[in-house]
Amino acid sequence: SAASSSAASAAASYDQFDDRYLGPKSANPILDNDGNTLLVGAMYFNTAAMETRVWNGTAWQSASVVGGTVNSLNVTGALSYQGTLTGGTGVVNLGGGQLVKDIAGNLGLGIAPSPFISPTIQIGGFGSVFGDGNTLALGHGYTTSPFNGSSIHATTGERPLTLRIDKSDGAFKFFVAPAGTAGQPVSFFEAVRFTADLKVGISQPNPNAKLDILQGEIRAGTQESTGGSTILSGQYSGNETINIFGARRSSGGTVIGYSAEPRPDDAGYRSTQGQFVAAPKVIEMDSDGFKFLSAPNALTSRNVALTMNELGRMSNNGNLLLATTNQLGALGGSIRLGDVTAIDQDTNSTYIAAGSSGAEVSTRLKTGNLPVQISLNSASGAIIFRRSLAGAAGEVFAFAESGRFTSGGYFKVSPTGQYVDGSNSNRIATDNHLFISNAGDATVIASNLIENVSQAATYGSIVKAAFTGTHFIAFTGGSLAYQVLANGSVQNATNSYGAISDPKLKNILGSKGSTWQKTKAYNWIEYYLKSDTEQNTKMLGLNAADALEVSPGVVDFSDDMREEIYTETFTKMVPVTQTVVKESTTTSIELVDGQYRQVLSTKPVEVEEPVLDEFPLFDESGEPVLEEVSPYKAAVLDENGEVIEPEQPPEYRQKMHLVQRMEEVTEQVEKRRMVPTGEQTMSVKYSVIGMQYFRTVQECQSRIEGLETFSLQSSEVIDQLMARVASLEAASN
Repeated sequence: SAASSSAASAAASYDQFDDRYLGPKSANPILDNDGNTLLVGAMYFNTAAMETRVWNGTAWQSASVVGGTVNSLNVTGALSYQGTLTGGTGVVNLGGGQLVKDIAGNLGLGIAPSPFISPTIQIGGFGSVFGDGNTLALGHGYTTSPFNGSSIHATTGERPLTLRIDKSDGAFKFFVAPAGTAGQPVSFFEAVRFTADLKVGISQPNPNAKLDILQGEIRAGTQESTGGSTILSGQYSGNETINIFGARRSSGGTVIGYSAEPRPDDAGYRSTQGQFVAAPKVIEMDSDGFKFLSAPNALTSRNVALTMNELGRMSNNGNLLLATTNQLGALGGSIRLGDVTAIDQDTNSTYIAAGSSGAEVSTRLKTGNLPVQISLNSASGAIIFRRSLAGAAGEVFAFAESGRFTSGGYFKVSPTGQYVDGSNSNRIATDNHLFISNAGDATVIASNLIENVSQAATYGSIVKAAFTGTHFIAFTGGSLAYQVLANGSVQNATNSYGAISDPKLKNILGSKGSTWQKTKAYNWIEYYLKSDTEQNTKMLGLNAADALEVSPGVVDFSDDMREEIYTETFTKMVPVTQTVVKESTTTSIELVDGQYRQVLSTKPVEVEEPVLDEFPLFDESGEPVLEEVSPYKAAVLDENGEVIEPEQPPEYRQKMHLVQRMEEVTEQVEKRRMVPTGEQTMSVKYSVIGMQYFRTVQECQSRIEGLETFSLQSSEVIDQLMARVASLEAASN
């Protein structure tokens, strides 16, 4: 019946199932549940090992992922597992190559791993992660380990890169290499390092600062930037900054600032802090040169617009401007102090001027002033004084020389050696005017200070050389006080002549004896001096030889002198020099097409330079002192990573000490001195003779008084005699 047939079929199906799934057992069965031979594919659950096992025809093998081994596993759907998935020595390939583990233990994501050093994680192409127990490296474009120097280019034309993280020093290191050919060795060099002490080195393996760049530049901003920008800043606290490095886009200038930065709209500057009183300062570098700006010292809120004042400027041609922006007429290398003072230079001279641009041919800086100039001339060794009349600002003029100190130590009041007016032939007209001679006795040779008596009266007490007929003159309070005439006469305003005569200065010998005979013996004569060839002045006096016989003490003897020229020879050490030819640039002001133009001209000139000897330099321990000849240079790569210039280590050499070479020279200098002729000139001390006559006058007074006394006594005697005579006459009558 149908039921019987169905029951038989079910029994047969169960028997077949029972022959293939044997159920739980504690050990591997050798027959099925019916005692028949085991069928290939039969399964049972081993309760001892807690795993499902399958008969492969010869042996039981585990059919469970947990605790067993699967030679090949192909999953088309989701794979779920608990516990550990162990690959053993086989290959694991999930998702058709999305995750591949090779037999060496390397893991590939999206690619079968290449034969890198194990263990390696390869991420598509040739991106990879390495580890060697000390360093972890993330790289691209190469095969084999980056640690042992044997890396190989993976693809022709690609640039290998790697990031290494070292646990030994805690640093992150970025390495790059030029592009190369697949299969060829890679030459890595370190590009960037982040150290454990928070320092960054770019091309610098051992950074000594927070940011240490061995070679290259830092760039901020783009071509589209239109406003000012702060590129680097030093933070103070919060968002307050003190020191900045930035740029102004309107002028293309570079800015270094203190408590100030360019405004974003590039319209000047704004403050960068507001926590303490400061005077913001800025240095601008642009097409005009260097500009030094400052704002008033004040407590200013952050981001407040600042009014910056230009304190000074260093122009492109080397002029330094302080408290002014006026470069009118300035040569290269000038110093301008305000609007009226300038220090300038050319090939041979340095000029210090007030009211002009400085040079000998100069530009007037201010209308109405009287420019003056001092020139220090290295060619002639002279200090030259120049002046000019008033004029209009911007006018080009030439200074007129007023005087100079020469290299020989003399002073001239004009370039020719004459006085300013040059009209008085009686004045000294020699080439060198000596105020004080160089002789040991410092004899005054000439001393003209002013031009005429009216000028002299405006000064205090002065001594002046000859006017017409006057040799020395002195004024007090504008009035003539004393003068020595050219003929030797002395005049004064008080008619008072005296000598110091305090008793404390004298050893008194007693009263002076009689001078009667001496004064009577003096033979006073009239005479003319032989130099008075026209006999215009009759003189009264004594012949010194006669006076000597009367009173030797009233005659002085002085040696007659003559000027002697002699040569003095001496040796000295002088620097050794050599003549070299150099290019000299001079600046002149020329009128071209109606414009005053500053014209530069260059010509070769011979200059003297010192000769220097070189000697090796050693330190205090005797070791050579080294100096760097060329610094370390990192390799230079093109845009494709090819090496244009290889890495260059620094080069050193022993430092040399330079010593000025000296030589001994003998010089002969012509000098002048006054020497005795062997003859003497006698002079009479008329002041002493005058004192003798005063003493004689005293004697005359004494004698007159004696005669007067004798006359009175004689008169009395005569009176007495007359009385007696009268008495006798009376008696006789």
